Amino acid sequence: MATSRRRGPEEVPDDARWPFEASGQLWIGTDGTLFAGIYGENPRLLDAARDAEIRADPPAEKYPRTDGVYAEFAAACKDGPPAGSNFVEHAGPLTEMVLFGNLSVRSGREIRIDPDTGEILDGVSIPERYVKANYRSGWGW
Repeated sequence: MATSRRRGPEEVPDDARWPFEASGQLWIGTDGTLFAGIYGENPRLLDAARDAEIRADPPAEKYPRTDGVYAEFAAACKDGPPAGSNFVEHAGPLTEMVLFGNLSVRSGREIRIDPDTGEILDGVSIPERYVKANYRSGWGW
């Protein structure tokens, strides 16, 4: 008898199309799993009952809404308000999180870091080829 392989998180029903879109974000947290578009648009909790509950009584808005990432960036370049994804408070830490996530996936293990120093904890060793590109002669840094 053939067995079927589950696709996607356990919260996604077996008969649902997965992935939901061609690209996007999947956030797995202690209070649920959320899927959103590539720029965070149309977020939804994968637990339909919890999603309906949050939509019926949403939390207070924490950050001002914008006309989108491109308009926000252009306005910031023209002496408008700083972009919400400024490098120091948002883009830098986000990039760090994504890169460590990639290292975790490539190495096949959980990686814990010291948030103050960026040092890898627990004695995990990351292969150099995962961190530094191997350039052809004459093309290196």
